Amino acid sequence: MIGRSGQEAFLDVEGAEVLGVEVGDEMTLGFFGVDPEDPAGDSLANPLGRSRVRVVGIGTFADEPLPQVGFPRTRILVTPDVAAEFDCLQQTPDPTDEHTADELIVELVGLDCAMTYRYYSIDVEGGRDRAAAVSAELGRRFRDENAHLPAAMRQAEIGYFLIPSFTADDARSVEQSLSPIITALRAFGVTAALATVVGVLVLVLRHLRRREREVAVWRSLGLGAAGRSAGIGIGPVAAAALGALGGAVAALAASPVGPVASARTIVPHPGHSLTAVTLGAGVAALFLLVVPTAVLAWRTAVRARAGVRARRRPFWEASLPGSPMAALGLRVAFRGRDAMPAILGAASAVTVVTATLVFATGLDQLVDTPTRFGWPFDLAVLGNAGYGPVDREAIAADLDRPGVDHWGLATLTGNLTIDGETVPILAGREGFDALVAGTSVVDGHVPTGADEIGVGARTADDLEVGVGDEVTIGSPYGEHQVEVSGIVVLPTVGPLESDSTSVGTGALLPAPLLEATYDGAEVATGMTAVELADVSAALVVVDLAPGVDPQGFVDDLGEGILGWDGSGAFLRVYAEPLRPAAIIDVAAMRGVPALLAGVFGLAMIGTVVAGLISGTRARRHEIAVLRALGATPRQRGLSIRVHAVTTMVVGLVVGLPLGVLLGRLAFRYFADLLGVAPDLRIAVLVLAGVAGGALLVAFVTAEALSRARTTRRPLPTVEVEMTGYR
Repeated sequence: MIGRSGQEAFLDVEGAEVLGVEVGDEMTLGFFGVDPEDPAGDSLANPLGRSRVRVVGIGTFADEPLPQVGFPRTRILVTPDVAAEFDCLQQTPDPTDEHTADELIVELVGLDCAMTYRYYSIDVEGGRDRAAAVSAELGRRFRDENAHLPAAMRQAEIGYFLIPSFTADDARSVEQSLSPIITALRAFGVTAALATVVGVLVLVLRHLRRREREVAVWRSLGLGAAGRSAGIGIGPVAAAALGALGGAVAALAASPVGPVASARTIVPHPGHSLTAVTLGAGVAALFLLVVPTAVLAWRTAVRARAGVRARRRPFWEASLPGSPMAALGLRVAFRGRDAMPAILGAASAVTVVTATLVFATGLDQLVDTPTRFGWPFDLAVLGNAGYGPVDREAIAADLDRPGVDHWGLATLTGNLTIDGETVPILAGREGFDALVAGTSVVDGHVPTGADEIGVGARTADDLEVGVGDEVTIGSPYGEHQVEVSGIVVLPTVGPLESDSTSVGTGALLPAPLLEATYDGAEVATGMTAVELADVSAALVVVDLAPGVDPQGFVDDLGEGILGWDGSGAFLRVYAEPLRPAAIIDVAAMRGVPALLAGVFGLAMIGTVVAGLISGTRARRHEIAVLRALGATPRQRGLSIRVHAVTTMVVGLVVGLPLGVLLGRLAFRYFADLLGVAPDLRIAVLVLAGVAGGALLVAFVTAEALSRARTTRRPLPTVEVEMTGYR
């Protein structure tokens, strides 16, 4: 914990990792002022001094729950004793000052002061809505102050800008970022629980059916139905209760594990606890096991009869062509004592594995297709930390070369509102609209012209608007009414220390629409709407020719790319797509569904194999009779193979389409949470792999059973010598 005085510092986690320091280490901080020769540049030619500090803490700042995507983040909190020597308040310029913008920067900051960013925390009564009203009022006052700044500053868009950050929004961002992962894990938990319940009930049903004759004997001895059902059901019910208790103990032991996905934990090692959701899930699982087990036990106890019940032979058995042994195996697969439990187990196994693999395929396609999460270009460059301007002529000269198919400019601004709500906006400039024409769309189409706008899915929910609704775009220089043309997926990009567009968040404005909202700019700034929009252009996006490596292309540009940004220090080059926190989480857990599919598959294989073994063991007497009648091992094996394969084929016929349907529904729900399009291409190889694996299990199991001693040997022949009596 940092103190109120002394030479102490507190670092965030990323800063400590980058600098390689730990608690207790000492480090030297350097403070630099504005270089009068290059006030807008990155020169460190004006050192103000150094300060030796001791690291007393490493942790997470209040606004750092999720990873910073576009900019490296290293934050250091120092005591007033450390900062006082180099910090001072900025001066307010005279409105009539005719100096240039660079000269005014030196005058405002001062040569003896370090360039500083100030953060203010306001505790507002009334929650998020009241805080938004206070923010709007502060923004209005800032705009009034900007009107009294020198003309050079207004033309360079230097002024007072409010960058609000609401605690409620930060909490919601964390929840939205983690909700897909949490939902997926919960879905897998539910799937595992249901698969386990089905598997256990199948085993219980087999166990109870094997005891039918024993229960019939109890009945003939006068034992009542309640006693009979208790006698055969108390064991499975006790096992289910012990399993639920073991699960609760395991959950309690694993409860401190964290953090989840990319969210940073404030309390890194929480204590052991069980949430109401966990306890409720355990009780539900126990209920799903105990109640059906009790019902099955009662049903078995009531219906048990001594002797063998005759069964009618279905009409299709008599007309079945082929070997009688194959017909016998087919009959057992459908009408054997454990036929339905075996088929149910096989269908459940195929359904669970198929659904999980289909969901995993959707995750892979989402992570591996940048267009799906709003990145339809090959290269992006952010000038002046996202605030602009960039040198359009230098960019055009450098990009006029082979390997470049198209390039464009865009403005990143949080200075616009939609129906009065401040929203991060990506607005097209020269060439940009053509580049985003093929961006991913959840609903509707990409906006074009001055009368259409695209919004992210979450932003649309917050504003309570949809495709076809009309909204009002507001700026300090005018308003314009437009129609929502589509729910679009925006790239994760924005200015330093400001809100950014992201998957599901923000709005997309065509170039003509941004100019329409700046209609009154000339009166306020002396610049036309087009000139003002171009001044704030900060994002350069490039579409490279097929086969051109983005990083290699940047290397070929060399240091010349620094000329795109007047400051140089605040130029950021992104040769790889910027993934939002939610997509980072998805990429980190993309292997989990496939792993779970394997786990489910192994568990279900056990259930299926157990069913086939049980069904074959139940036929021992029948197979022994066939052997006594002269059936060869090959003929007996054929019957067993047909039995096993038929069971699995029925499971595939039922499980494959059901698994595909459930996997698609799960991914659609997952995509809706993220705010991306739910497009999913089912890989034929995945379905073929499930079918091939299931049939292989059936063949291997049948082969093993046909070779094992699963038949009763006939009684040996005994020669008896007969003697007569006189």
